[in-house]
Amino acid sequence: MARPLIAGAFPIGYSSVLQAEALALKQALIWAQRPNLKRIEVEGDSKMLQSIVGDIQELLHQFHEVGIDHIYHKANTVAYELSKKGHTVDASCIWFGNFPTHV
Repeated sequence: MARPLIAGAFPIGYSSVLQAEALALKQALIWAQRPNLKRIEVEGDSKMLQSIVGDIQELLHQFHEVGIDHIYHKANTVAYELSKKGHTVDASCIWFGNFPTHV
């Protein structure tokens, strides 16, 4: 029995290679839903994307429920301050509840 194959191309405009690979993966998963496939294998040449997606999958399975929300850049001062802090430290910094004043 031959394995199903879905291949496609679509315009994504200007983007980084990693972003293009991620968008292509997303679109492939959308296309795979249409014929109601239950088992799929996705191939791609971005080892970085493969690693990131695999890590995210493993982490998401650790929770009962996950919400991923968008916050506008101008309103996301916490992420901005943490990003600045990340450029000044030599090791990871994690705070649970008692945040520094700059955050």
